[in-house]
Amino acid sequence: MREEGGVRALYRGMITTAVGVAPYVGINFAAYEFFRGIITPPGRSSVWRKLSCGALAGRFRNMLCEWIGYLTYILQGPSPKR
Repeated sequence: MREEGGVRALYRGMITTAVGVAPYVGINFAAYEFFRGIITPPGRSSVWRKLSCGALAGRFRNMLCEWIGYLTYILQGPSPKR
């Protein structure tokens, strides 16, 4: 690590990664709160209802965000044969 840049090299790219992850986390949190308001009304909260909210929020986030990575993968074309 000392030859590659020291301790600063350990944190290189951290801000870029955080900026890239922020939309995923924000959408997931907002979707969870939305589904929680629908699926778990006051007084009817259970573990299964909360797990369902989390699962639906994750699927919603993937539906909105993951297609960008998939599209990039498709547009790059097939990998060269080795």
